[in-house]
Amino acid sequence: MYTDLVPVCFDYTNCFQDYQGCLLSPQALLSMLLFCFLLLYFNYRIPLSSYHHLAASFFCLRSYSYKPLDVGRKEIRLIKLQASIKLLPLCGNVIHVPWSADLQYWALSYCWGSLARKRTIILDGKKLRITANLDDALRQLGNSYGLLWVDAICINQEDIPERSREVLRMGDIYSRASGVAAWLGVASKTSDRAMDFLQVLATKTPRSQYDEYLEELPSENDPGKFVAEWTALKDLAMNGYWSRTWIIQELSCCRRSKIVHCGTKSLPWVYFKNIFFPSGNIECPIDAHKCIVHVVFDVQELLEVGAGIQNLGVLSAFLNPDFRFFIDVCDLLSLSSGFLATDPRDKVYGILGMSDELSALVPHTNYANSKGVVFRDLTKALLGAKYKLDLICLKSPTDINQSDDVSWVPNFDVHGLWIQSPEWLVQAIRWEILDIDNTSAYSADAGKDAVISYVGDGSILRVRGYFFDRVDGLGSTITHGHNFGSLERRIRYNAIQPSHRQNAYGSDVDTFKALKQFSQEIFRAPRFSEFKVARNGYSLNNECLISRLYRQRDLMDHNSVKTKIILQWLQQAEEFNFVDKSIQQWYEMAYIHGQALPLESSSLVVQKDPELGGMLETIERVKFDGWRWLSTDRGFLGRTHAQTQKGDEIVIVQGCSVPMVLRPCGEHYNVVGAAYVQGIMNGEALQGVPDDEMRYFDLA
Repeated sequence: MYTDLVPVCFDYTNCFQDYQGCLLSPQALLSMLLFCFLLLYFNYRIPLSSYHHLAASFFCLRSYSYKPLDVGRKEIRLIKLQASIKLLPLCGNVIHVPWSADLQYWALSYCWGSLARKRTIILDGKKLRITANLDDALRQLGNSYGLLWVDAICINQEDIPERSREVLRMGDIYSRASGVAAWLGVASKTSDRAMDFLQVLATKTPRSQYDEYLEELPSENDPGKFVAEWTALKDLAMNGYWSRTWIIQELSCCRRSKIVHCGTKSLPWVYFKNIFFPSGNIECPIDAHKCIVHVVFDVQELLEVGAGIQNLGVLSAFLNPDFRFFIDVCDLLSLSSGFLATDPRDKVYGILGMSDELSALVPHTNYANSKGVVFRDLTKALLGAKYKLDLICLKSPTDINQSDDVSWVPNFDVHGLWIQSPEWLVQAIRWEILDIDNTSAYSADAGKDAVISYVGDGSILRVRGYFFDRVDGLGSTITHGHNFGSLERRIRYNAIQPSHRQNAYGSDVDTFKALKQFSQEIFRAPRFSEFKVARNGYSLNNECLISRLYRQRDLMDHNSVKTKIILQWLQQAEEFNFVDKSIQQWYEMAYIHGQALPLESSSLVVQKDPELGGMLETIERVKFDGWRWLSTDRGFLGRTHAQTQKGDEIVIVQGCSVPMVLRPCGEHYNVVGAAYVQGIMNGEALQGVPDDEMRYFDLA
């Protein structure tokens, strides 16, 4: 009991409260302090010479006051830690040094951790509060790396102008460091086993143990002898550190040593890269992806493992100088969207050092601006450069007005924003960036140039376009997100049957052909999926969603909550009507008339269990699509954003290569998202449309 009181006593900001938070009298406080001194001396053998640190911890009420950096000398702060003593606060000194090419220091890469769990560090005899995870990292690293650069300490986080200025320098700070120490956190139950296992796999030493691992790899029918080792490696790949946005810049910019620390263990970063993503010149007969998949038995966990390993893959790619040479802002935003940031503005600011193009578009960082302003300014800069209006259709399936209620600004803070968007939309955006003959995957606007302007304070975007049709019928969709909940929460929108019976495609045979082309277009391209993590065919294939689910129905465990969700969605999807038949009937008739849609192709993720493999494939497609069947007043068929409503307008906007769904809102319109409408994706809607029928839409 009293031992638990000791660390609390060192938090002098709360030193007048006892363990339960009740106020202590001065006599009780002095008695407790005396007890702590005696305990430290007799039980922990803390030398009396170190008690001045303890005294400072209790009685130094002055907080650390930052001395401004000399901008003219390009100063940075570095810290020099003193030897840490168990139970006592960390102590060190802050030094200001001018920027120079021969400056020797290491930079720390870590997760801030919970802001609610803070500890005290004594710097130059004054207190500064840091997160518990940073405290753990500094205690473990100590002074083994000499001078350290740590963002939470070396940047005055309360000085907004300094913070904004120094963030722009972080790419240079990490690139010129002698090395980067990456901190995964204190040891977990499995981390030591994982680090030891990884070292054996990467170095093939001891050879006998490596050969044994090689002979006993998990297979599709047998998890193998070393389930604990592969499970530990899986846990390491799922460590929260790998999801940080900032690590893309911190590890990629460093041109020298990169050491990964977890608890008391440490390994070079190259060991992680060689095992998870070996290059062609490294002999590595072990496929870590496949082995990890074979020791995971839960659908939910498998999806999360995939996300973790993909982030490792993104880091490996960015560390390749050839890869970084060819990527642009779109690649950067897309690849980094699977990472997280405590401050949503860091989804932009945290990758500035990775791209000269992005740095030119965002020449200044300003933490005084809200997330909405930062994202809006970036969107304006992108639209003013070479990006088409397809960009403003980039939406998460769960939100419409995502960025301070400005519907035309993508919320770059959404985890996996690009992943959650359909492949055909991402292709439409990215194709323009490739600048191949100035063409796009689609050209619903017939190649017309964008006509845009900003109204008022810049929050309203005025575009020119043509009203084409209205939304009539809508299919159901399933809530996005990793976790499955109740059916009521997960089946967000039930199907809305169309009230019109027009058929824009003509005869049944022509409708079959349109339906086949629609399916091929929607599912033809490999997705940049959150689960597309494996090499050698271990990724989820793309095929016709409805027909795939239809074939898998009898293989599912009907008592599973997840299965009930899938089956309910499937039933609603099949019963969605187009003209005078349900989707299921159209598919069945298509087979009869020789217009069968692509069905056969299935690389099961878990080969040892075909039923589970099919189930995973089903969940992946539904989970990462999140869109809905669409029919229009005029009888067109397509797919649209999850939050599209009956009565929303389908507009062909100049400068946007895909149809845009807009919702009237008074004098303005809200951007709902994009739509794929079969038959108008290549300019057909604008054929014969006179110029006077084009009009302006104010997007709010």
